[in-house]
Amino acid sequence: MTHRGTPNQKNYAGINITMRAFTLVELLVVLLLIMILIGISLTNFVSVREQTDDIQLGSQIHQAKLDILSQQMNEPGGMQFTYTDEKGFLWVYNKRDKLIIGTSPSGEEIYTGNIYED
Repeated sequence: MTHRGTPNQKNYAGINITMRAFTLVELLVVLLLIMILIGISLTNFVSVREQTDDIQLGSQIHQAKLDILSQQMNEPGGMQFTYTDEKGFLWVYNKRDKLIIGTSPSGEEIYTGNIYED
């Protein structure tokens, strides 16, 4: 004897199993969750990129200070020393003010600080 169920039911070894597809609402919820996770990961990526840029700028400042201090040791009578790094940033140290000023290639001042402080 064969059992005929409704079209969405299957009979396996005498057990009726209802076959059910995902509804549109369930699919939309899953897609929404995936988009939220992607959004969270992208915001974390942006903050990591900003931190990397800050670390890189700190390294450039440190390198400029070292180079200028080296110049100052070689020319003890000099009053102003300059250094241009590989990215085109210009670093100027005025011995009287004890300030180092960093300028971007476009002319924007990006750093001003004491040469002996971090």
